[in-house]
Amino acid sequence: MTSEAEPQPARGPLSAGEYAFLACTILFWAAFVIVLGKDTSWDFRNYHWYGPYALFNHRLGIDVAVAHQASWYNPYLDIPFYLLATHFPSWVAVGVLGAVQGANVVPLYLMARHSLRLPDVKLWAGALAILGQAGAHTLTEFGTTYYDNVMSVLVLTGLAILVVKRETLRDGPPGRAAGLALLAGFVTVFFAFLIGPIASRMFGKVKGAIVLFCISYVISITPLVLGLMGIALHPGMPNLVWILLAFGAISGAMTIGASIPVTAMIADVVEDSELKTGRRSEGLFFAGNSFLAKAVTGLGLFASGVLLWAAGFPTGAIPGKVDPAIVHHFALVYLITITVVYGLGIIVLSMFPITRESHQENLRTLAAEMAQAQEPVDMGVIR
Repeated sequence: MTSEAEPQPARGPLSAGEYAFLACTILFWAAFVIVLGKDTSWDFRNYHWYGPYALFNHRLGIDVAVAHQASWYNPYLDIPFYLLATHFPSWVAVGVLGAVQGANVVPLYLMARHSLRLPDVKLWAGALAILGQAGAHTLTEFGTTYYDNVMSVLVLTGLAILVVKRETLRDGPPGRAAGLALLAGFVTVFFAFLIGPIASRMFGKVKGAIVLFCISYVISITPLVLGLMGIALHPGMPNLVWILLAFGAISGAMTIGASIPVTAMIADVVEDSELKTGRRSEGLFFAGNSFLAKAVTGLGLFASGVLLWAAGFPTGAIPGKVDPAIVHHFALVYLITITVVYGLGIIVLSMFPITRESHQENLRTLAAEMAQAQEPVDMGVIR
């Protein structure tokens, strides 16, 4: 008596036919959006076009609530489409938008390909990927600037990575590390929201942020320095993971706590700028801060690769089997880099010119100017 083997999900790299299927699907959605024409939704007319226009034409501190509360939405997500539409024919702009929205087919296909246990798994995976893009709500968003189906490309890609690499994440040390990292994240954020305001009240915003950053720096490098000196925290030490987790959680809490007064300092700049320019530009300042945060995140990923290259770290290295001399060199390079980064950050923070007293004076001056502006004016009416 024989039994047929249960079908297994597809493994291995994509074939030429699969690449062709994904490319044709993306091109189909691009053509579909071109046929639909320009976005005429209320949101687009209200703020998706106005936001980048106001940013590039310096209208954020002049126009008053043109798009109601949406006037202060972060405009950076709308910039790519705005630049395309203002520098190329409209069909090119909407076509690119449709292609990006159609790119959801890639993570959808990969998740289905690596999950389904059916005969002809690639055929079924392709059908499910297309079906996932053909829902009533999804179809109505093709060609629009709501960006739900643009951001979903990033979200679904992250989910696809988890699905495709689930065995690696589930089995062995990486699985436990992921769970511990999640636990540390909750603890870190909780204590950060307690520490940040306390430091700000005790030392002021600038000094409080500097103190927390200094503590974070010392705690973060302590395990590294002790390991380099051979004093403690060497590989194989009992409870090493928990000790490093504690150091990382405390250091992270201090860093996040320091970011709280730093963010409040941006609000202080808003009033100072209003007093000097006569325009209130909180939308511009906070949008710029968000943009810089995203840029720094991307730069950090690039810098990590540069550090690995500078240390001569081998490609495809297996944990526990890397030459100790390379690990030692990498630790030194990282220590020098993080010291320079923290040092520059603290120097920049120390140059912040707005003190608690000057900020209070700015608020009093602005309040006086507003009160004066609201006083009735004698128009010389003859009675």
